Amino acid sequence: MKKAFYLLTLLLFLVSCHTTKTKPQNIVVSAHTTKEIVRDTIYLVKADTSSYTASLKVDSNGRIKIDNILNTDSGKYVKVPKVKIKNNKLQVDCYAEAQALYKQWIEQHQFDTKVETKIRTIKIEKPYPWYVIFQLWIARIILLIAIIGLIGYYVKPLKFIRRG
Repeated sequence: MKKAFYLLTLLLFLVSCHTTKTKPQNIVVSAHTTKEIVRDTIYLVKADTSSYTASLKVDSNGRIKIDNILNTDSGKYVKVPKVKIKNNKLQVDCYAEAQALYKQWIEQHQFDTKVETKIRTIKIEKPYPWYVIFQLWIARIILLIAIIGLIGYYVKPLKFIRRG
């Protein structure tokens, strides 16, 4: 019975506590943002003209006719006008108004942001209080006495010395 008690006591003294170490954690945060920019512009087209010069003639019935075309000029955007005479009425189209063209478009810019954060846990060692240090020394002394007692009980030369 004493042997089992000493062995159990020795095993209990040899067992120690183990603290678990924490692993650094990685936190990854990703964000996807889209930025829209609305842009616009105006294209200006300047005024443009064309000309048509001709001589007119009245016939014996009183109708007006174009006799001789003297000059025709076309502009940058406007062609030579069309001239019509119907029932003694003259119709000429030859002028272009200034034009303003408006254009609008949307630009999209996409940004991907990835932030990786590593969390490290740092253990700060605090000094032991005086009573814990006292208990450690008492336990060491008791362990030393138990080891000496076991050696004295099991080793034969010491039994010889003890008997005399």
